Amino acid sequence: MKKLVLLIVLAIAATGCQEEQITAWALTSQSTDLTARVGVENDNVEIGAVAKYANSAEIEWGPQPDYAGGYLIFHLTHDVTIEDTPDASPLKDFLEALHAKPYAGLEILGEVTGSQRSVQPNWIAGTTFSMSEDANWFLVTEYVDGDQASGEMHVGIMGRF
Repeated sequence: MKKLVLLIVLAIAATGCQEEQITAWALTSQSTDLTARVGVENDNVEIGAVAKYANSAEIEWGPQPDYAGGYLIFHLTHDVTIEDTPDASPLKDFLEALHAKPYAGLEILGEVTGSQRSVQPNWIAGTTFSMSEDANWFLVTEYVDGDQASGEMHVGIMGRF
Protein backbone atom coordinates (compact mmCIF):
# COMPACT_ATOMS: atom_id res chain seq x y z
CA MET A 1 0.00 0.00 0.00
CA LYS A 2 2.91 2.33 0.71
CA LYS A 3 4.11 1.84 -2.86
CA LEU A 4 0.68 2.84 -4.19
CA VAL A 5 0.64 6.06 -2.15
CA LEU A 6 4.21 6.83 -3.24
CA LEU A 7 3.24 6.33 -6.90
CA ILE A 8 0.34 8.80 -6.54
CA VAL A 9 2.57 11.40 -4.87
CA LEU A 10 5.24 11.02 -7.58
CA ALA A 11 2.64 11.38 -10.35
CA ILE A 12 1.27 14.59 -8.83
CA ALA A 13 4.78 15.97 -8.30
CA ALA A 14 5.80 15.14 -11.89
CA THR A 15 2.89 16.95 -13.54
CA GLY A 16 2.23 19.74 -11.09
CA CYS A 17 -0.98 20.39 -9.25
CA GLN A 18 -3.34 22.85 -10.89
CA GLU A 19 -7.11 23.09 -10.75
CA GLU A 20 -9.20 20.49 -12.60
CA GLN A 21 -6.31 18.09 -13.06
CA ILE A 22 -6.85 15.42 -10.41
CA THR A 23 -8.96 12.51 -11.66
CA ALA A 24 -10.73 9.68 -9.87
CA TRP A 25 -12.20 6.60 -11.55
CA ALA A 26 -14.49 3.85 -10.23
CA LEU A 27 -15.16 0.97 -12.62
CA THR A 28 -16.56 -2.54 -12.43
CA SER A 29 -16.53 -5.58 -14.72
CA GLN A 30 -17.31 -9.28 -14.66
CA SER A 31 -13.93 -10.26 -13.24
CA THR A 32 -13.35 -7.32 -10.89
CA ASP A 33 -15.59 -6.01 -8.16
CA LEU A 34 -13.88 -2.61 -8.27
CA THR A 35 -11.19 -0.94 -10.33
CA ALA A 36 -10.13 2.36 -8.75
CA ARG A 37 -7.81 4.88 -10.39
CA VAL A 38 -6.45 8.13 -9.02
CA GLY A 39 -4.26 10.30 -11.19
CA VAL A 40 -3.42 13.67 -12.61
CA GLU A 41 -4.20 14.95 -16.09
CA ASN A 42 -2.07 17.50 -17.92
CA ASP A 43 -2.57 18.37 -21.61
CA ASN A 44 -4.86 15.36 -22.14
CA VAL A 45 -2.25 12.93 -20.79
CA GLU A 46 -3.17 11.23 -17.53
CA ILE A 47 -0.84 9.31 -15.23
CA GLY A 48 -1.64 7.70 -11.91
CA ALA A 49 -2.14 4.65 -9.74
CA VAL A 50 -4.66 1.85 -10.18
CA ALA A 51 -5.97 -0.73 -7.71
CA LYS A 52 -8.21 -3.70 -8.52
CA TYR A 53 -10.30 -5.80 -6.20
CA ALA A 54 -10.98 -9.20 -7.84
CA ASN A 55 -14.32 -10.99 -7.67
CA SER A 56 -14.93 -12.87 -4.46
CA ALA A 57 -17.74 -14.86 -2.93
CA GLU A 58 -17.81 -12.40 -0.04
CA ILE A 59 -17.14 -8.70 -0.20
CA GLU A 60 -14.22 -8.10 2.10
CA TRP A 61 -13.39 -4.45 1.62
CA GLY A 62 -10.13 -3.33 3.06
CA PRO A 63 -7.17 -1.17 2.30
CA GLN A 64 -5.29 -3.89 0.41
CA PRO A 65 -6.40 -4.58 -3.18
CA ASP A 66 -5.67 -7.80 -5.07
CA TYR A 67 -3.77 -6.00 -7.86
CA ALA A 68 -2.05 -2.61 -7.92
CA GLY A 69 0.12 -0.61 -10.29
CA GLY A 70 0.24 2.45 -12.50
CA TYR A 71 -1.46 3.66 -15.65
CA LEU A 72 -1.00 6.10 -18.52
CA ILE A 73 -3.99 7.33 -20.57
CA PHE A 74 -4.13 9.60 -23.63
CA HIS A 75 -7.45 11.46 -24.01
CA LEU A 76 -8.48 12.70 -27.45
CA THR A 77 -9.35 16.38 -27.53
CA HIS A 78 -12.41 16.36 -29.79
CA ASP A 79 -15.93 15.05 -29.37
CA VAL A 80 -16.91 12.19 -31.62
CA THR A 81 -19.17 13.42 -34.42
CA ILE A 82 -21.39 11.40 -36.71
CA GLU A 83 -20.83 11.73 -40.43
CA ASP A 84 -23.84 10.18 -42.07
CA THR A 85 -25.01 9.57 -45.59
CA PRO A 86 -27.04 12.40 -47.14
CA ASP A 87 -30.05 11.19 -45.15
CA ALA A 88 -29.01 11.95 -41.58
CA SER A 89 -29.89 9.46 -38.89
CA PRO A 90 -32.66 10.54 -36.48
CA LEU A 91 -30.30 9.61 -33.60
CA LYS A 92 -27.50 11.91 -34.77
CA ASP A 93 -28.40 14.87 -32.54
CA PHE A 94 -28.90 12.66 -29.47
CA LEU A 95 -25.62 10.78 -29.94
CA GLU A 96 -23.63 13.97 -30.49
CA ALA A 97 -25.24 15.48 -27.36
CA LEU A 98 -23.52 12.76 -25.29
CA HIS A 99 -20.10 14.35 -25.98
CA ALA A 100 -18.28 11.06 -26.47
CA LYS A 101 -14.50 11.37 -26.13
CA PRO A 102 -12.33 8.30 -26.77
CA TYR A 103 -9.11 7.51 -24.94
CA ALA A 104 -6.39 4.87 -25.05
CA GLY A 105 -3.81 3.82 -22.52
CA LEU A 106 -1.71 1.26 -20.74
CA GLU A 107 -1.82 -0.07 -17.21
CA ILE A 108 0.89 -2.13 -15.55
CA LEU A 109 -0.39 -4.28 -12.68
CA GLY A 110 0.97 -6.85 -10.30
CA GLU A 111 -0.40 -8.92 -7.47
CA VAL A 112 -0.05 -7.08 -4.20
CA THR A 113 0.88 -10.23 -2.29
CA GLY A 114 2.93 -11.74 -5.15
CA SER A 115 6.45 -11.16 -6.35
CA GLN A 116 7.61 -8.31 -8.56
CA ARG A 117 7.86 -10.78 -11.46
CA SER A 118 4.07 -11.02 -11.68
CA VAL A 119 3.76 -7.45 -13.06
CA GLN A 120 1.88 -7.54 -16.38
CA PRO A 121 0.77 -4.88 -18.91
CA ASN A 122 -2.82 -4.31 -20.05
CA TRP A 123 -4.04 -2.18 -22.96
CA ILE A 124 -6.96 0.18 -22.42
CA ALA A 125 -9.40 1.58 -25.00
CA GLY A 126 -12.45 3.48 -23.85
CA THR A 127 -14.87 6.35 -24.20
CA THR A 128 -16.14 8.95 -21.75
CA PHE A 129 -19.66 10.36 -22.08
CA SER A 130 -20.93 13.63 -20.58
CA MET A 131 -23.83 16.01 -21.02
CA SER A 132 -21.67 19.07 -21.75
CA GLU A 133 -18.21 19.81 -23.13
CA ASP A 134 -16.93 21.28 -19.86
CA ALA A 135 -18.38 18.63 -17.54
CA ASN A 136 -16.44 17.26 -14.58
CA TRP A 137 -18.30 13.93 -14.28
CA PHE A 138 -18.33 11.26 -16.98
CA LEU A 139 -19.91 7.90 -17.67
CA VAL A 140 -17.18 5.52 -18.81
CA THR A 141 -17.13 2.38 -20.93
CA GLU A 142 -13.79 0.74 -21.61
CA TYR A 143 -12.21 -2.42 -22.95
CA VAL A 144 -9.11 -3.82 -21.22
CA ASP A 145 -6.99 -6.60 -22.71
CA GLY A 146 -3.57 -7.93 -21.91
CA ASP A 147 -1.64 -10.42 -19.84
CA GLN A 148 -3.31 -9.60 -16.51
CA ALA A 149 -6.89 -9.02 -17.80
CA SER A 150 -8.17 -10.73 -20.92
CA GLY A 151 -11.03 -9.08 -22.76
CA GLU A 152 -12.69 -7.22 -19.88
CA MET A 153 -15.45 -4.71 -20.46
CA HIS A 154 -15.62 -2.06 -17.71
CA VAL A 155 -18.43 0.37 -16.91
CA GLY A 156 -18.16 3.16 -14.36
CA ILE A 157 -17.75 6.83 -13.64
CA MET A 158 -14.86 9.29 -13.76
CA GLY A 159 -14.57 12.69 -12.13
CA ARG A 160 -12.16 15.59 -12.54
CA PHE A 161 -11.39 17.92 -9.67
